[in-house]
Amino acid sequence: MTSTKDLERMRALCRALDPDFTEAPHFGGVVFKTGGKIFTSYGDKNGVVVQLEAKHAAELLKDPTFERYARAKDTVMFDPVEIGWTKARALVAESHRLVVASSKTKKKTKTKKR
Repeated sequence: MTSTKDLERMRALCRALDPDFTEAPHFGGVVFKTGGKIFTSYGDKNGVVVQLEAKHAAELLKDPTFERYARAKDTVMFDPVEIGWTKARALVAESHRLVVASSKTKKKTKTKKR
């Protein structure tokens, strides 16, 4: 599933969303992070893994192209070549948006407690 070309394509997609993203090895694949938080991963075992809005994840899971990722709530995995890179880009962007929003909410909560 994972090729060097596809990994480079994934990196470019993540760079377009967040020029300051970081990546790290993760169980034989690669995780992509923003602000130290994982927003997607890519590898041979699971393809692309993204966390989505609950309703969106549930809707996608009706399609056999997508599988539930058991280790995190509202998270799906898919082969980006099978669904197409345009659709993959949109799903990674949604995951990135959710992670950024979650990080901002947590920062506000910490600030209010002081």
